[in-house]
Amino acid sequence: MQNVSPFTQHTALQQRPVWINEHFQRMDQMDTKLNKLEHIDSFVSSLNAKVVRLEQGVKSLDDRLDQVEMSTQLMSNAHDTQNQNFSDLKTELDKISKQLKSNKSNAPKVDQNIISSINGMKKDNDRLQNEFIEVQLKSMCTNLIFYNILETTDEDCPKTINAFCHEKLKIKNSVRLHIIDAYCMGKKGERIRPILVKFASFDSRDLVKKMLKI
Repeated sequence: MQNVSPFTQHTALQQRPVWINEHFQRMDQMDTKLNKLEHIDSFVSSLNAKVVRLEQGVKSLDDRLDQVEMSTQLMSNAHDTQNQNFSDLKTELDKISKQLKSNKSNAPKVDQNIISSINGMKKDNDRLQNEFIEVQLKSMCTNLIFYNILETTDEDCPKTINAFCHEKLKIKNSVRLHIIDAYCMGKKGERIRPILVKFASFDSRDLVKKMLKI
């Protein structure tokens, strides 16, 4: 075996082909790009999770709005303004939902402007939710829902509730409870439907609630 002098080894290292150096450089560049892609993928996944949570919140609000719209059918012409408010709120919520879905489909292209837009929509969503709760409380403050009361053939719900208050709750002069309207909720079937009752005053509603707790 021949001994290779240090000078010969140094010369061999200096004479490494250029294409090998270029190959190493390309590998370094690929590593850098892969690291960036991993960072973007993590960021997009986090953003997708936030968008999904916002969509779920909007869907929950839509469901609750549908229930409130059904109850507002009991109100007189004086409540038409509230009904319009519900419609405007739902339209704005639908618009936010569509924007969220659009942002989700374009998540790989997201940039700082879209993030700011989503944060702005989240603030609007929180504001609408607070307004919705306030309107809901005002519209439902004189309502009561009665459960497990057998339906009559004539389906005269106000009459049925008056009879229940007189016979079961022992409220004298139950006709003076001032029931504006009452109706069975949901479609008629095998189960007993709950009855939604709209009282004319807080006093009537509170009297019935008090007797129900006794």
